[in-house]
Amino acid sequence: ALDLATRRSWTVLEKADPHLPAGRGYVYFPMLSNDNSLLAVGASPGEHDHFRADYDIFVLELDPATLLPRSPAKAIAPNPAIDRFPDPFRPAGATPGASGTPPSTMPLSRPAADATATARGLVFLWQRADAENRLSPSGASEVLTAEGLAWIDRYRAMALGGGRFSADSNSGRRLVDGLVAKHQMTLSLVLTPASLQQRGVIVASSDGPRAGNFILRQEGDRILLDLRTSDSPKEGTTTEVARLRSTAPVHLLLTFSPGRLEAFVDGAKSGGSERPIPVAGDFFPWKPRALTFGGAEGQSERWRGTLSEVAIWARPLAAAEIAGESARLRKLVDSRPAAERIVVDVRLRASSPTPTLDQISPYREALVVDEVEVVRQHAGPAVGVPRLRVVRWGILDRQTVPAAANGVTYRLVLEPFSAQPQLEPFFLADRLPASTGLPIFFDLGASATEDPGRPILRR
Repeated sequence: ALDLATRRSWTVLEKADPHLPAGRGYVYFPMLSNDNSLLAVGASPGEHDHFRADYDIFVLELDPATLLPRSPAKAIAPNPAIDRFPDPFRPAGATPGASGTPPSTMPLSRPAADATATARGLVFLWQRADAENRLSPSGASEVLTAEGLAWIDRYRAMALGGGRFSADSNSGRRLVDGLVAKHQMTLSLVLTPASLQQRGVIVASSDGPRAGNFILRQEGDRILLDLRTSDSPKEGTTTEVARLRSTAPVHLLLTFSPGRLEAFVDGAKSGGSERPIPVAGDFFPWKPRALTFGGAEGQSERWRGTLSEVAIWARPLAAAEIAGESARLRKLVDSRPAAERIVVDVRLRASSPTPTLDQISPYREALVVDEVEVVRQHAGPAVGVPRLRVVRWGILDRQTVPAAANGVTYRLVLEPFSAQPQLEPFFLADRLPASTGLPIFFDLGASATEDPGRPILRR
């Protein structure tokens, strides 16, 4: 549910919610009655197919003031065939009407601990897809739009496999207005690069070459900042701010005030130097620009990896605040459930046909299952079998993702499909023959040494 006035959001009915019967935990197609007192949903045992799945229609009583269930779900169309349901309706006066706005005492589905340690001076905040992502309790949530090969990963972070995420134009304008007013900035984020050989833009406030405010990018193991100031050329001054030692998650924090740029990696001064980097000028030439992650306007190179916990302040954080942010984020990263990751060279042997948009309507994304032959394994626990099943994106952003070519060996970075709960709501196209014993993995869309899908070896 979403309060349009404040953008405050909360969960009405979760997957496998206790208000639903056991075994009917996959819910979709919600419809609300005119007086906010009834909710109709379709629920299945976990099946997705619109034309063959056995889902039933349930109705729950809601509290009109909070839009939270106050009764168990009741089946109104129990049938193994396809079920349709009407618009739930109650005559006026049958129940008290209400706006549906949650009272201030209502518990949110997101814990208050998600809030960044210090909020003073924040001008942009996007922590994770399951966080509040708002600058103040009554403010609007930041909304990022995926473009191309980009999605939300199992940690609810931005996963970038050749696409990018874009912030709303109002966010880009508010960011620039806040920073120009103070001519100061702190940028903090957690990044996990796909490789130490890639080049690409991590985050940018830019409309194209010679029309940017700042661009943070990776070039091999170096992290570079292109910063436009009143004393720089239009393309900005390039400064190396960090060196990556591995593809492990890292907290990067940069602070700027006129004449002074400092960089911190996991809370420590980058490069071991205690002296600030001299960068002359201020933000006087800055203009409202597109705020993007994983790529920049007018640049074809795409950064691959994951991003989360993005925060930008219109002030330099103090040493104690930097240490606190680093400790908080390190604790958050260390608490993430682990999944075994493997890097393998594979050759495509069979692929499920990619569905059309009409076939998956109203969905905009779809997953496809391939069967591949393992040619060589580079990293991770030994797979121990000659073939694997691989789930990959077949449609993203309403665009078909090209399949691998037969006869070409590709390098893939994979994790067990069972460790990807965020993928459960998506349409899964699996038309391969039933198989027993073949492990199933998810293609992370990011190679350890090459661009995803780029051939590395020909027969």
